Amino acid sequence: MILVGEVKEFSPARGGHKLIVKHMPGFVFLLDESLHRRLQTRFETEMALWSADEASHLVAMPPSG
Repeated sequence: MILVGEVKEFSPARGGHKLIVKHMPGFVFLLDESLHRRLQTRFETEMALWSADEASHLVAMPPSG
């Protein structure tokens, strides 16, 4: 199974953060603190562009496995 979707938001959650995909608001992906920190570091430019422009879209494709 593969998911490709537009990120609606990242928000704090107990023990880390949650990733909410725009067309799946009832299903969240939980990210522990370590993974969230690595994503922030690796995709720093993309995250900055996404937050700087309301018209931009951030697409996520979590690894399957």
